[in-house]
Amino acid sequence: MNRIVKTFLEMPEYCGNLKLRLPLWIAEGSPGKSVFLCAAQHGRELHGTAALSEVFSELPEIPLTGTVVMMPLMNPLGVRMRMQDFPSEESRISNRKHYGPECNMNRLWTPGGMPGSVQSALTSLIYERHVKNADAVLDIHGWNGGSSAWSNEACLETLLKLGLRMVSIAESDSGGMLVQRAREDGKAAFTVEIEQQNRIVPSSHRLACRIVRNFLKAYGMIPGSPEVPREQFIRRASGDLFLEAPVAGLAVPLFEAQEVVPAGAEYLRILSVETGEVLWKYVTEEEYLSVYSGTFQTGPGSEATSIVEKGMPIAHLTRAERIINN
Repeated sequence: MNRIVKTFLEMPEYCGNLKLRLPLWIAEGSPGKSVFLCAAQHGRELHGTAALSEVFSELPEIPLTGTVVMMPLMNPLGVRMRMQDFPSEESRISNRKHYGPECNMNRLWTPGGMPGSVQSALTSLIYERHVKNADAVLDIHGWNGGSSAWSNEACLETLLKLGLRMVSIAESDSGGMLVQRAREDGKAAFTVEIEQQNRIVPSSHRLACRIVRNFLKAYGMIPGSPEVPREQFIRRASGDLFLEAPVAGLAVPLFEAQEVVPAGAEYLRILSVETGEVLWKYVTEEEYLSVYSGTFQTGPGSEATSIVEKGMPIAHLTRAERIINN
């Protein structure tokens, strides 16, 4: 019989006039590995929370090996306020100028953290109490491109078992990320991005649940083999191509995210918002996989728009290795 605990991890003292508690779910079966899964470090990235809730509810009835620790709401204030970061998103406004203190929870996992920051106090507490003892970490996020996951080369076999169409290899991540610190401590660590922010989409919810189950299956914690698509792509940064808008106008993408773009195909065009005429188009010189194209977000919380200004990033293509699964 599995031991199932639903409780809270509470800050031991106030920080910045706040004292928070976060949902903490633990399932223990027969002796085995320990894994840590979390979601909603950013307040508009909701699919991980829903997926962890669904999969955890299944664990009492499944033969379980090892210990599963889930924290489905890492940033409850951000979720409640529909903001990526609490208390401010100002530091996201521009990647060229820093407008305010760092409030991005997933940049505050470095040892020592940021004194006086409630997010930093939380990351320190979570890491010492639960991440530190885990063999592997799965950090679930969300964005408005196609769903994907990444880890380092050493974890490629398990990364593919998560069951996404596209995975990325990154030997280092942005400073202060949870997975980066976990890898520095010798743990296997994976980041997942589920398509769509702000709302739950049934297809993305099903995918997120499958990823969580696949993660547990890959580590031998629940029965069964991971469910993977027949065709998968491995992206490495050396194969990336980023496009910026050479003119202002209406960007028209002609391929979906994670669709194969043949050599010689028109991939993207920009139309004049005055005349409707084509001002520019991009034709591929070789085969690529489309990562995203044709939209841009102008600031925190803004809706993605296809009206672009000159110099804006508008597309990401990659030369990806194709894997065919039997």
